[in-house]
Amino acid sequence: MLHSQPQIKPPLETSGIDFSDVRRLVVLIPDLEVDEATLSRKIYALAQDHKLDVLLVSLVDDPGNEFHALRRITSIAAIIRDAWVHVETQVVFGHNWLKALKPILQPGDMIICSEGQTTPYRLLQRKPLDLALAMALHHPVNVIPDYFEEQRSLWPNWIKRLPYWLGVAAILVGFFFIETDVNHMVRDWAGQFTLLLLVLVEVGIIFGWTLVAG
Repeated sequence: MLHSQPQIKPPLETSGIDFSDVRRLVVLIPDLEVDEATLSRKIYALAQDHKLDVLLVSLVDDPGNEFHALRRITSIAAIIRDAWVHVETQVVFGHNWLKALKPILQPGDMIICSEGQTTPYRLLQRKPLDLALAMALHHPVNVIPDYFEEQRSLWPNWIKRLPYWLGVAAILVGFFFIETDVNHMVRDWAGQFTLLLLVLVEVGIIFGWTLVAG
């Protein structure tokens, strides 16, 4: 089956854009800090003018950022939602908007993404996200100004947490050798009691380390 040429929308200037077949705006929310009020007003104006539902989709590549992503889109949804505009939210885990959107999109959806967003394309190249989405998903795409701030940490969360886990590992290894020596030297009830005390001390140290570095 041949698909019609996907429609690339200009920045969010609604004059001249045919919304007759559009039923819902699917707004892409990157895992970045954003001017929530300004973005919300922009989306609300478009949804209200054309009586459209809104789906806010946040793509999260690090499970440790799920809470912040959920808080972000919940705040945006609260600003947009009223008696005339129905808003839903969804957090998707992954690295690729194309894969994330395929099971979500429905007939009548228009994708809203920010200018400047790109997606990997061929070897060491990147492609404008709006063009890639329109060509691959065959849905109209509208580009809005970029309200997002590049404040992503240079270090993934697992690297930032590495000192904590190294500390836990050092505690476990150290007490393992101590408990092994005690078990070899003392085998009666006194040895068992000593091992129990060591385990309690070990748990206490790990708990204290968690409070300090966790």
